[in-house]
Amino acid sequence: MATREASASIPSSSRRRGPFTLLRDAIDDVVSRRRLVGYLVQADAKKKGADSLLGNIWWVLDPLLQMLVYVILVSVILERPEADYPLFIFTAILPWKWFTSSVNDAIGSITGQERLIKQV
Repeated sequence: MATREASASIPSSSRRRGPFTLLRDAIDDVVSRRRLVGYLVQADAKKKGADSLLGNIWWVLDPLLQMLVYVILVSVILERPEADYPLFIFTAILPWKWFTSSVNDAIGSITGQERLIKQV
């Protein structure tokens, strides 16, 4: 049984590729491996407990508890009530939580698979 390997295309060093070409190539590369990406995302979700009820509830409960701490700190302790402050804090916490989770996952994926990076 013969296996098919993708030919390695090494760009010529005489011609620099533009940023949009590099971005398009990266997107094409990810799209061509969409099944692998899907499997990895599914495995990571199971590992983090997102497939359990408590794991899904925690993704909503954690920002709400953080919002509650900030609202109590600003409104009650510092006595500086602001209009719509809870909504402001909640909309700030959600993207920050997503960003920190993404960065931590990226760092973990690189450090966890160091043998793949060390391969030539």
